[in-house]
Amino acid sequence: MLSMEVDFEDKEGGMGLRNHEVGVFTSEDGELHYERTTCEAVLSDDSGSEAAVGYLAQFCTNPDTEKLSEWVADNICFTDIFDNWAPDHDQIIYGLQEFDEDPFPQFSREFSPDTKEWEEFCEIYKSINDYRPDEAE
Repeated sequence: MLSMEVDFEDKEGGMGLRNHEVGVFTSEDGELHYERTTCEAVLSDDSGSEAAVGYLAQFCTNPDTEKLSEWVADNICFTDIFDNWAPDHDQIIYGLQEFDEDPFPQFSREFSPDTKEWEEFCEIYKSINDYRPDEAE
């Protein structure tokens, strides 16, 4: 029997998501098998966070970027999506929701966005979710 451990980072092309995975390949009787032993999301770096803050800041007339930075760090894991997809609102909405994140209702409650860009975003959001983020409970 042959056994080989692999340790690698997998980056999902176009999504900006990365996973750190460790697994073991085994070969026995002419068959090759792979068993994942650990898999963890690699959180975004500072450039992703900065891109997320810049993206969200456009929705507020007088954005408090320090407060936004803290909020992003606490509420959005996959900020690399903003590096890859901004300003494509629908891709950002779909990308975050695909990974069980939807920060926009909470963002709306905490920051009271008020720009023309927010209204445009809300229309796209509504076309995807059948409600606006500022209407969610």
